[in-house]
Amino acid sequence: MANRTLWPPSGGSLLLNGSHEHALTAVNLALGTNATNFNISLVEIFNQTGPSVFCLKETGRANLEQGFKDAGYDGLNDSRIEGLVGTVQVVQLGHGGAALYNCADIRFNSTAQLLSDDQCKNGTGVGGVAIENVDASSSSPTPSGSAAPAGSSGAASGLSPAVGSGLVAGLLAWGLL
Repeated sequence: MANRTLWPPSGGSLLLNGSHEHALTAVNLALGTNATNFNISLVEIFNQTGPSVFCLKETGRANLEQGFKDAGYDGLNDSRIEGLVGTVQVVQLGHGGAALYNCADIRFNSTAQLLSDDQCKNGTGVGGVAIENVDASSSSPTPSGSAAPAGSSGAASGLSPAVGSGLVAGLLAWGLL
């Protein structure tokens, strides 16, 4: 267990290096030393666009809080989280349908640092687009003939502000896509 990346309890930085124009991407977490159940969705599935470096600065903070509570902890400030181990899993579905998985073992540590904005940047033309359900009532044509936009919800909707600022404290650099 000595080879684990220190990860802030509020969510660490995640740096991906994709090579496809787009890939459906999700980030999950399993708690404990034997990672078989990735039941905490840190970042719900979204469409990563552009082939280059993509960074998430504080990955899945809101979902991590709930995941800790669901696992019997009191939330992000529970002292039992200090030293807790887990595994972060990144799943990417390429345009041909192939699924790529990458995992990194972590140890929650309150002194762990996020990547700086200089380290956590997106490459040119790289971003993320939320995948969301379209409510039948929001898809009716507007007077201009276009569909009314649906409201954003879920973890992916919180992705947009972070996309330009960068993320993850150097946990993963993934160039498998």
